[in-house]
Amino acid sequence: MVDRVDALRAQFGDDIEKIQGILKIHSNKMFSSEFVEAFLKISKHISFWFFLEDEALGEYCQDWIDTGRDEEVPYKELKEIALMFASVFDAKSKFTSEHSLGVSSLVRYYSKNV
Repeated sequence: MVDRVDALRAQFGDDIEKIQGILKIHSNKMFSSEFVEAFLKISKHISFWFFLEDEALGEYCQDWIDTGRDEEVPYKELKEIALMFASVFDAKSKFTSEHSLGVSSLVRYYSKNV
C-alpha cells in the first residue's frame, strides 16, 4: 500500500481526497480493509502528508538520530527485525524472495570463511 500511495502522490500531487478515494475503492480487494481504514484515519491530518516530503522526512530522521540513544540489540531481536523486513519486501515476488535467501546464504558462507 505504501508503494501505491507513493505512486498516487506522484500522479495526483497534493490531491489527498483523490488518493484516499482510490484506496477506498481498492479496500478489501488490493489492500486489507483494516490497513485502508487505518491509513484513512491517519492521513486525515495534514501533518501526515507533510512528513512524507523529502525535506521534512530528512529533518525528522535527523532529529530522531540526534535525540536518540545508542543501544545494543541482541542478535535474536536483530534477526527478528531483519526477517520482518524481509517478509515485507519478499511478499511482492518469488524472485525477490529467492534473491534475498541467496544473498543471505552467501553472506553467511563468506562470514564463516573470512
